[in-house]
Amino acid sequence: MLTRAHKNILNFVIGHIDREGFPPTFLDVRDGIGYASVNSVQEHFEALERKGYISRTPGKSRAIRVTRKP
Repeated sequence: MLTRAHKNILNFVIGHIDREGFPPTFLDVRDGIGYASVNSVQEHFEALERKGYISRTPGKSRAIRVTRKP
């Protein structure tokens, strides 16, 4: 089950990919959602990855793939 914050971030990522054609950076998400730090965004991404909603390629920027929609 996703928290409200996780849903917001996942929907932001999906919307960004739909609009721009590529995934957002942590900074894009931080600014788009209104978080104060990139660390918060990273923690949410880690949770989304553990829950199977996204997959990421370590060491690569914008390497986020949505694997499940909310």
